[in-house]
Amino acid sequence: MIGVAHDVTAQRDRNAPATRASVVATSAEPLKALVIDKDRDAADTLALLLETVRICVRFACSGADGMSALNEFKPQLVFVDISIPFVDAIEMIHRVRKSPGGNAVSLLALSPSRVETACPSGFDGLLTKPARFESLLDLLETLSLP
Repeated sequence: MIGVAHDVTAQRDRNAPATRASVVATSAEPLKALVIDKDRDAADTLALLLETVRICVRFACSGADGMSALNEFKPQLVFVDISIPFVDAIEMIHRVRKSPGGNAVSLLALSPSRVETACPSGFDGLLTKPARFESLLDLLETLSLP
């Protein structure tokens, strides 16, 4: 097909509900999210989606790095790959909840499998990888964000 190019950005924006991203984008202070994932490509993809709705993002690739970043960065959202090395998801939940302010953090599971349909116990939500924008927005809408 010669010479076919069509920008659908305006059409997509016109069809998108105005209230979906506005819940996050209108908060007084920018929200912060920590992504703990051994897969840097998946983490980068999620970061791009989060930054689209004006959420500041920091990465960690292990449970230990994640706990250090949690204590320094003080995010409101923490996305944890349930298959991170050296620490299982249940241990990560306990560590986050015991950290200062840990009970106020929305803890979200990242599953590398689409087979996972139920949110693992202790998490506030589940997002399958690769993250899709609509799925992320749906998840953010279910949370009690400041």
